[in-house]
Amino acid sequence: MMGLFCFLVSFGKKAGESMIRLSDDIINIKGVGEKTASLFYKMNIYSVEDLLLNLPKGFTCYEEPICPNAEANGSLISIPAIPISGSIVSKKAGRYNISLAKVKSMDKVVSLRFFNMPYLRNLLKPGQSYVLRGVLSCTKTGLSMLHPQIFEVSKYQELIGKLLPYYRLTKGITNNAVQKACKNALAGLIEIKDYLSDTQLKELNLISIQEALIKIHTPKTKEEFLQAKKRLAFHEFFTFLFLIRKYKADNMDELISNPLLPVADTVRLLEALPYHLTNAQEKAWREIDADMERNLPMNRLLQGDVGSGKTIVAFLALLKAAANNRQGALMAPTEVLAEQHYRSLVEMVKEYDLCIRP
Repeated sequence: MMGLFCFLVSFGKKAGESMIRLSDDIINIKGVGEKTASLFYKMNIYSVEDLLLNLPKGFTCYEEPICPNAEANGSLISIPAIPISGSIVSKKAGRYNISLAKVKSMDKVVSLRFFNMPYLRNLLKPGQSYVLRGVLSCTKTGLSMLHPQIFEVSKYQELIGKLLPYYRLTKGITNNAVQKACKNALAGLIEIKDYLSDTQLKELNLISIQEALIKIHTPKTKEEFLQAKKRLAFHEFFTFLFLIRKYKADNMDELISNPLLPVADTVRLLEALPYHLTNAQEKAWREIDADMERNLPMNRLLQGDVGSGKTIVAFLALLKAAANNRQGALMAPTEVLAEQHYRSLVEMVKEYDLCIRP
């Protein structure tokens, strides 16, 4: 998200509160030590701003446990579970330790399989109640779950109805560690002054940036997440347009000492082509041709449908640059299209003896 906070100003803090700036190193966040910071660095997360811009990949919504049945086959669900006495066994399979167990879930029996969890007996105690969360598989042999999460009933009850984000990770750091770092960073972050006024926010039906950051990392409802997503999307687009305008304004003050000169090469090519440019093509080329001879930088968007003839206009611009002993580049969004343009240009150079050497 390019330049997300380039318009934002930080206010002061209230007495007694810890203060964290967006530019601070993440090691200043409560709970982030040197070891955790080094793991964040591996993810190219160095500052508080980097952390808060590391937006969640998605969210897990914890719902009320349900009875496992064939209708939930292939779905991620939570089920009530009571381990069956004597069902937990472990065995070696190559370099893996596989643990097997069976639980009673309402009126169903669900088989469980875990990898490298030799301590499973300490987590699942026969006769006690748990909540398991995983993908249910329903086959001819019965119901099963592969490596489900295990929750104490009281702990799971605290999660019901909440949206918990999950992030991209690197080896050694857990999703819980990222969640905790984001939460602590937001708790200590000094107040951010929004560049939009309260009136503008209301007119655009947007929330503030600070509120958006809080709700994108700790949403209470899907509606809050969508509000945050909308504001951050607006901000990214607004910032992009602002920087483009600023770049253009800054460069308009820089005069070009040696602008391009008129050349006969483009005229000869147009006369040699087996077809005439359309009125729209001619108009676009005349404007571009004239702009390239001005002493100001040119920024233009040539827009047209597929097959409308944009490429020949681009080739003419390249030819004009080359005839003035300058360089030009034609960029394409895919390798296939780039090779197609390259071959077309090579053929045109040979056929019409152009000064371009692609």
